[in-house]
Amino acid sequence: MIFRNFFGYPLQTEERSIYWILITMRLQYRRLEHQIHFLKPIVFPTLPSFLFRSILGNQLKRLTCIFRGRPCRDCGLQYTCAYSWIFETPLETKPEILEGRDRGSHPFLIATETIPRQETQTLTLTLTVIGKAIEYYPYLFYALKKAGEIGVLKDRVPFEIQDVRCEGKSILTGPDSIHPTWGVQQWSLHSNQTNPSLEDTIPKEVSIRVRLETPLRLRINGKYTSTFTAEQFFASLYRRAVILCSLYGDTSLPTQSLNAKDPIQTPPILCDGVRIVSSDLRWSDLIYFSSRQRKVLKMGGVVGEFVLKGHIRLIEQSLLRFGELFHVGKNTAFGLGRFKLLQS
Repeated sequence: MIFRNFFGYPLQTEERSIYWILITMRLQYRRLEHQIHFLKPIVFPTLPSFLFRSILGNQLKRLTCIFRGRPCRDCGLQYTCAYSWIFETPLETKPEILEGRDRGSHPFLIATETIPRQETQTLTLTLTVIGKAIEYYPYLFYALKKAGEIGVLKDRVPFEIQDVRCEGKSILTGPDSIHPTWGVQQWSLHSNQTNPSLEDTIPKEVSIRVRLETPLRLRINGKYTSTFTAEQFFASLYRRAVILCSLYGDTSLPTQSLNAKDPIQTPPILCDGVRIVSSDLRWSDLIYFSSRQRKVLKMGGVVGEFVLKGHIRLIEQSLLRFGELFHVGKNTAFGLGRFKLLQS
């Protein structure tokens, strides 16, 4: 792929590196690990994050909604209500990057290591809240406690939150209270700003193994696919980073990088010389009960591993770290698109 500057000429190596320096992306987040214990052993029929997303939404709405029965889109509090802002995510202003959409990407992620159809009595539920959602986390905590009292699955098995840990430290300050701010972190897009040309001229060739721990729903040319290139994978990471940082953090993009139709469809040069050298991928369908449609749906994606090899610069490393934190692809708020980087 050839990227061109404002005048239409191909970007040279030095220009591409300086081009990246003009891009600023920062995003604050808080990653909270909930140690959950069920009254008796249970078996999740599907990905536990599907269930916890549903019960969190239901209990948060009951906890915060003051206009029962009124759709969020018709509510004057839709831009300040904790439930609406986190689970409906209406856009008060229409950013250029999301032209034509009235809802943004959700400012939270749910993850758990528990495997579907395997008996368990304990699990760690990791909840990552982003930007303004950090302020709303106490509402999510109390919604989760309420869900534990009601119980889960058909048998309504109760659970209790035994601990909440953030950056290795317990933030429980009492039976019903938590530390409101401990452990807030920031992700930033990094580049070699001291010598931009050196980074590109003598990069080190490395191999990185990417393990897809939950199904990756990557849509290319309007269709979900089980095959993709390194360039397409990094483009998806870049696109998600731009969207989240534009909505909930801080971002600045060079004017000439914007495309009138879609400003982030083709990012500045990425993974130049990086390729997927091996892969062991397969499509996996998971079941999901849609409370809105009142029926069971399939939500599938790619799982397995693939190996990236090439001159992976600080920019690409930064985007890979972003993906580990915030997932990639579609339906990330359900826990999908989670991956881990391993030594190859």
